[in-house]
Formats: sequence, C-alpha cells, structure tokens
Amino acid sequence: MRDEAGFTLIELLVVLAVLALVAGLLLPRAGGDDGAAAMAALRARLVAARETAMRRARVVTVTVGEGEVRFYPDGAARGGPLAAGGRILTVDPLLGRVMVR
Repeated sequence: MRDEAGFTLIELLVVLAVLALVAGLLLPRAGGDDGAAAMAALRARLVAARETAMRRARVVTVTVGEGEVRFYPDGAARGGPLAAGGRILTVDPLLGRVMVR
C-alpha cells in the first residue's frame, strides 16, 4: 500500500479529457457566431417567401434594412442583394434561388 498523496497520470488525463469534451460542447454555443446565424435565418426567410409566393399564387415581398426582394408566383424574383452576417445574399432572378456570396 502506498500512502502518497496526489493523483495518478491516468486520473489527470481523464479529468482533462472530460473538461475538453464539456468545453467543446459549450463554447461554440456561447461563442456567438451571430453572423452565420443571421445569414441562415435570412436565407430561410427568403426560401419560405418564395415557396409562399408559388403556393398562394401571389407576390411576396421581403424587406431587410434598405434592401428588398419580391418573389412571384412563377418562381421568379426581383431585387436584392441583401446583407446578413457580413455576407451578401443574392437571388437568381429567373429561378428564385437564394445564393450566398
């Protein structure tokens, strides 16, 4: 029997591995990559507006800041580009596809 105080190398490595795992799970959420989240939210909003225009057979307008995009019942779009999260979203005028630049 050993009466030495302290931790073994294995115990220290296990604790460090658990801390790294917890930090890896929590830090990206707390890190605040709001730019990517804002861009993803705007892209989803534009895609939903296009689908609504086609489904309801009416023009749907999305306004962000000073930019504006209109989606038409045939799937076409006019307007843009829109800025979100430091990136630019454009809409293909013929197909209405939302693209990130």
